[in-house]
Amino acid sequence: MIGLDFLIPNQWGNFLSKILDGVSIQNGIWKLAEEEILIKEGNYLFDKTIYNDEEFKQLINSNEYYIIFANIQLYSEHEDEVIRNYTDYKKSKCTLILSVIDNIYVQVYSKDLTMLNQINKNLIDNDFQNVRVITEDNELKNLFPNYNDINM
Repeated sequence: MIGLDFLIPNQWGNFLSKILDGVSIQNGIWKLAEEEILIKEGNYLFDKTIYNDEEFKQLINSNEYYIIFANIQLYSEHEDEVIRNYTDYKKSKCTLILSVIDNIYVQVYSKDLTMLNQINKNLIDNDFQNVRVITEDNELKNLFPNYNDINM
């Protein structure tokens, strides 16, 4: 298992908090490669691109927000890597990528099986829909024969 694919409701909520509950690494750094996540006051949830674990969790736990799109990456230390595709991700020091497209389509990739198992438990506990396991063999290669070129 390299990741999970699922749907979140197209509504206001704190879905990042529900998905990432219990997921962290010591001295973790959360990088927002791109995102548009609104809070009800009409402002954006995030006002910078790099957060330590405590700051990031505080924001996603204490606000209700609407996710339009997001590309969120977790590192064990600050990195200035640009991840454009699956090959870049595999070579990177990035531990986890969470991607939201069109408000509802979510993919999470992690090199840490314990994290993926925790996220899978969170998805079940919160009744997220259409949860599928992503593996290199049965998913990426079948859907995308040239999966090394997939954009993240």
